[in-house]
Amino acid sequence: MSEIALGANGAGPVAIKGVSGVDPNGRASGWYGAWLIVATEGSLFAYVLFGYCYALLQSAEKWPLDGLPPLALASASTIVLIASSAALAWGQRCVATGATDRLVQALALTLALGVIFVGLQSRDWLHQSATISADAYHSFYVLTTGLDIVHATAGVIALAALLVWALLGSFDANRGDAVSIVAIYWHFIVIVWLFIFATFFLVPYLR
Repeated sequence: MSEIALGANGAGPVAIKGVSGVDPNGRASGWYGAWLIVATEGSLFAYVLFGYCYALLQSAEKWPLDGLPPLALASASTIVLIASSAALAWGQRCVATGATDRLVQALALTLALGVIFVGLQSRDWLHQSATISADAYHSFYVLTTGLDIVHATAGVIALAALLVWALLGSFDANRGDAVSIVAIYWHFIVIVWLFIFATFFLVPYLR
């Protein structure tokens, strides 16, 4: 038999047992799906970065061949993305406390920063002087950053959906699973980018 605990004044389900889509701990099935996506996509990026590091160590030449990579745009992108992660963490706290007005603000800020990040990275990717077939360094660089842009774009779409739902009043202290699920994915994107930034932009300055 299903057991449903309601919040104050029957505001919404706090925990649901025996109902499809929610486990006995009150976690939506999407929570597990988000972590499965993180595990599989994380493995993809790990393999690509491992391949880059292996090829780098095997090369007798100093990568990249056309000189040290410029840090200005990549550093700005990094700051923007970290700020977006902090804004979304604020949004998570807002939905947990039922502060829906501030949740809208937090999601709007996160979305704006996410769009800026995708725009900066797309500009860098499209204006690369070398193509994916130019040399090993640029092959890995174009592939890895291209994958990151695709994943970040998917995250931006998910953030836009969250903002629309928040504006429609779909979230409160008892109904915030979607925010947590998207947050898992977005924070994952941030972590992946930090590895990309360190690997392709910082490491060449240390060699």
